[in-house]
Parts: sequence; C-alpha cells; structure tokens
Amino acid sequence: MRILPTAVVLLALSLGAISSAAGEATHSEIDQAITAAAGGSLAPIASDAEFLRRVSLDFAGKIPTSAEARQFLADRDADKRAKLIDRLIAAPEFPLRLEQAVTVMLLERRAGGKISEGKWRDWLRAQFAASRPWNEIVHDLLALEGDPTATPAAKFMLNDEKYDSQKVAHDVARFFLGMNLQCAQCHDHPTVKGFAQADFYGIYAFLAQTDMKPNKVTKAIMLAEAPTTGKIEFKSVFKPEKEFTAPRVPGAEDIAIPAFAPGEEYEVKPDKSGLPGVLKFRLQPLLARELTSDANRRFAMNSVNRFWFLLTGRGLVHPLDMMHKDNPPSHPALLDLLANEFIGHKFDVRWLLREIALSETYQRSTRAPSGTDLNSVKPESYRVANLKPLSAEQIGAATMVATGSWELLGKAAPVAEEEPNAQETKKEKKQKDKARSRADEGGKELPTTREDSLAAFVKTFAGPAGEPEVEFAPSMAHSLFLMNDRMVLAWLKPSANNLTARLAKLSGAAEIADELYLSVLTRTPGKDEIAEVENFLKKHGTDRQQALGDLAWALLASAEFRLNH
Repeated sequence: MRILPTAVVLLALSLGAISSAAGEATHSEIDQAITAAAGGSLAPIASDAEFLRRVSLDFAGKIPTSAEARQFLADRDADKRAKLIDRLIAAPEFPLRLEQAVTVMLLERRAGGKISEGKWRDWLRAQFAASRPWNEIVHDLLALEGDPTATPAAKFMLNDEKYDSQKVAHDVARFFLGMNLQCAQCHDHPTVKGFAQADFYGIYAFLAQTDMKPNKVTKAIMLAEAPTTGKIEFKSVFKPEKEFTAPRVPGAEDIAIPAFAPGEEYEVKPDKSGLPGVLKFRLQPLLARELTSDANRRFAMNSVNRFWFLLTGRGLVHPLDMMHKDNPPSHPALLDLLANEFIGHKFDVRWLLREIALSETYQRSTRAPSGTDLNSVKPESYRVANLKPLSAEQIGAATMVATGSWELLGKAAPVAEEEPNAQETKKEKKQKDKARSRADEGGKELPTTREDSLAAFVKTFAGPAGEPEVEFAPSMAHSLFLMNDRMVLAWLKPSANNLTARLAKLSGAAEIADELYLSVLTRTPGKDEIAEVENFLKKHGTDRQQALGDLAWALLASAEFRLNH
C-alpha cells in the first residue's frame, strides 16, 4: 500500500484527487482515509481465525466448519484472505446471505402483502445471483411494472395486506435516501433543517395515485395507478396557508405533469375484466428512474452507507436514516469516494463489498492495542473493529454448522428426489423418513430441513416487526430457547458425524477442546480453556455423552458466539 503523509491524504481526499480510476485500489483508499482521521493508535490486523469467522458470517451467513477452519489456518499463502473473499463471493451462499440481509433491511420483519415471502426471497436472491446492479434492483421495487399481482414491488409496498401511500413514501425516504421524514409529514422537521415537509410530499406525490384494485373476473387484488390529476396539496400545522408540490425527489427538479382531455389518459383503457389499463403517463416508473439515477448522489451515498454498515457494524452516517448536515459522516471524503466509485462501477454490490472486505479497516481486530484508553476509542473512528450482533438467520445457520446438523439437514430430501433402494419398499422408505424427523422419546416431529429449522430461530431471535435491527438485543427468550428447545437439544446428541459424535471419538481433553472450540467459535482454545474442559469431563465422568453436549451448549449460549467479532 502506498503510504502518504496524513495532510496529503486528507487534502487529496477532500479534492477527490485520489481515485481508483487513477490506479489506487479502493480498499487502500479506505485505509488511508480511516488512518488519516484515526486520532490514535489502530488495532492490529485480526488473527486468521477471527478473520475467517467474520468474513464467513458476512459473506456466507454462517460459520466455517472445523475442517474448513483447520485448512485455512494451515494455509501459508500470503494472498489467502483475498482468495477466500473471492471464493465466498462466488459461492451459492453469497446471494442467499445478501437476500436475507436486504430483506430484513427493507421489510423489517413485516408480514403480509399479496406476494408470498417465498416469491419475494426467490426474486431477490436471483437478482444478487445474477449480479444485477443495485440501482436496477431498487428501480424494480419502485416502478410497479409487469404483472401487478406478481411484481416484487407489491411485497415492498404492501403492509398488513394494505396499501398506505404515506407509509410507502416514508419507507422510500428512509431506505433509499437516508431521510427519516416521520416528523416532517405535518410540518418541517422540528430539529433537522434539511428535512422539509415538501420533501415528504414530493415523494408522496409519486405514490398517491396508486391503490389496491380488485380484478372483477379473477377477484385478484392488484396494485395499479390511476390517472394523475395535478400537484399534491398539503398544509403545515404551523401555517394557515395551503401548499402544493409536484412529484419530486429531494434535491431534484419537479416532474412536469402533462394534461389530458377526459378519457384520453389511457393508451389501453381498463376493460370489463377489471384490468387497470395502460396509462400514457405514469408516476411510479418516474420515481424509480429519478431516485436511482446516477445524478442522485443521495441515493448512491445512502446505498454505500448501508452496505458499509452491513460489514462494519456502523454507518459512516449513523443512524442510517438521518443523513443531514447536522449529522455529518464520520469520514465525509470517504463517503464521497465510495459513492463516486459505486456509481463508476455501475452499482456493483459484489465489487463494493469485496473492496471493503479487502481493507485493513474491515480486517482489524476487535481488541484495542495494549495500553489504549478504551474510553477514547469511539465506534465511528473504526480504530478497532466494531462488534456486530448476529442476525436471527446467522444465529440459526451458525448453530446448525457448529453442531454438525447443517449437512445432516441438507441431506433430508423428499422421497421422490432420493435414489431408490431395491431392498426397500416405498412404505418402508416413508416410515424411515418419518422416524428420521422425530426427536427423542417425546415423539414430536422436529424440522428436517434447513429452511424449517431456520424458521424456528427467526421466530425466536428476530426483532419486532417494523423496527430496524441495528443493535445487539439479547433477551431471556433467547437463552431459554437455546436451553430448552427440543430441536437444539436433539442436535447436541450424537448422530452420524455431528459435533458430539465427533467429540465422543476423541480421548484427550486437548483434542476435545480443540475440536469443540474450532467447531463453535472458529478458534483454538487457550490453556485455561483446555483445563476447564478437562476438569468438567472428570467431574461428569459417569455421563460423558451428556457432559460433551453440555460443553457444546455452553459455547453456543455464550456472547462470543452471538456476536460477529
């Protein structure tokens, strides 16, 4: 990495002189910007074990197996971290991880809508698998084009089976512009000068003519636009006079609304079947185009800020939806640089996440340098890597991998998809599958697929519907689930080659501790931890199987397991 004096770096960044287009890798520019503004010593680079766990959770949504950890730790290739990042990005788990993270971000665990959860997830996963640009994905969520009964926009815009144009305007501003305009619907924001009531109604004007309409023949409920009649009227509670606004993205020009004679608004008029017809002038495609345009820097800045948060645990602007002059970025020139490069790379999410992950800033340890005053280490400085709470999906997947259940559940396929066994009748095969799905003597069927198992974790660990998941919020319900849930307890019993079965085959305490800690925490144990394992096994020597399960459970229930560090 080219080292420049601090003053030169700051000046170059402020003038936009340092550019990836000029040959400097973006991840190096990230480090130069963070180092120049650090104001104190930086944490060392994380160990291979810490990096492996962190990047696996961030890019695959799960932890590595003990075998994968051993292989990576033994690798002496100087470029193994970059190669691992590239492998993870190319793996099928990467679009799944992005789909899960973006779904939580945009839907905030809200149920409802005329589009099923499965269709939404399949669509979004396919976009990331195909490396579609982020601005194109967002465009499709706002344009409301195509079959109105199947478009993913319907999932994003419907809440509790209802369409609320003001709620949609609020979400569009929060998620795509970094503007929480909740307090600007009845008047200009009382504390944020840049959040005006006209900003909210400018977005709302794009959406006000859209509503749910029934197809009179099929009875299906559709989202459709009605003809636009003119500017939107609004009134501040603090002003007597009415105000008007045309459709407008904050910071952009008003959209001119053409006039049509009555009956001439449609290219294809609505028919008797109840189809909405085709308008000559539609506002939602214009909202999609204006908001995701290269010229809309607020969209680009908000986008990179949210993806930065996804990998570092904190936005350059934080809170994420309060991007305004009185809440400036921690590193303004860096946010500008990333926005410029994101636009220049055609909103390529894979490129952006790769560059962040390649930076020393991302790969820094969560432990401050020796002698550092911890009160002086602010999370916005990125001098030390920030701890990040695992999402419900990450906790579920990590628990499956740690216990060795991931592969076992993955093999549970429908009968029709398995190779037939000539020695087995169909009836016997079904009985065996049913027995496989049963737990211990209780006889109650437990999930046999990763998806169903994951759903149990989401139900327990997900945040409240309609609230962003940005903070670590442990609860008694989480502990009770890990302590008492029959599914988790079943995973801690020896089966095939799962964790406790592997531990049972080992004899020495050091071997057991090594496999246990690598499997659950992706690190080797310290001497004191090996001693604890040895003492615990001696104390519970009469029931070694139960003791091994208890040791695994203790690590699964630890804060170290619940956090990405």
